[in-house]
Amino acid sequence: MKSQRHFFENTAGEKLGARLDFPDGGSSRACALFAHCFTCSKNLKAVGNISQALTEEGIAVLRFDFADTNFSSNVADLISAADFLKSELDAPRILIEIADRYPVHRTLHSEVSVKMRQKGRSGWVTQ
Repeated sequence: MKSQRHFFENTAGEKLGARLDFPDGGSSRACALFAHCFTCSKNLKAVGNISQALTEEGIAVLRFDFADTNFSSNVADLISAADFLKSELDAPRILIEIADRYPVHRTLHSEVSVKMRQKGRSGWVTQ
């Protein structure tokens, strides 16, 4: 797995740290956006292991750190991350979610899907 460090701005103008992981061959068949739990980090070993497994299957993965633990700003951060990934490589077709609690997982996924559809980005999130 080849990794590149990146920074991108969210809608509040804050810089978010990110890692873009590529398959060893360089080309990818899809792009994934990795949304770890709010209290975790993109550098958590489990997050890296999941990203590694996805790159071995030919999927490029953007993992990033949220600006804070506020739910509504995290939704905006996800959209900013999707925009960044699209500008760097391709629009994400897969959203990987790791949440502390199942209801947060479902609400986050639902909210992001709705917001992306409202902005004309349907198809960015697989269900």
